[in-house]
Amino acid sequence: MNVLILYASNSGSNYHSAVTIADILAQKHRVVIKNASEVQISDIEKAKLIVMGSPSWMVNGEEGMPHEDVLHIMDALQSTRYSQKKFALFGCGDKRYTFFCGAVDHMENFVKKIQAKEVISPLKIDGFYFQLDESIKQIESWSKKLLKAL
Repeated sequence: MNVLILYASNSGSNYHSAVTIADILAQKHRVVIKNASEVQISDIEKAKLIVMGSPSWMVNGEEGMPHEDVLHIMDALQSTRYSQKKFALFGCGDKRYTFFCGAVDHMENFVKKIQAKEVISPLKIDGFYFQLDESIKQIESWSKKLLKAL
């Protein structure tokens, strides 16, 4: 299966998460990993599974939003229907903020809007760098569940 992992990252935590996810999914699938700023619509079209990751950020004065590069992709695809596409979502955040991993919630609403299928429950990682070993274990566990669900 062709898998596209697209991510946006400010501190590098979503990048490291994406690489960990890619390592596990590549055991059985063809995986391409791209920064959201580099993703083209054709990349989305080629993939059977899109794994999206974003930090939660303040955009246009609103907290808990996906990174602007992810928002651009969502805006470009919002009127398209992808009933045959599968999605899996992840994000790194901090529970001390009002909207913990709010970007993931926005991405979930986007997946519903385009009528795609969310393969498994989203992954929300709290304090990636503050508990790095635990974060990596959480990502690996989620990725293995995703691999089994495909």
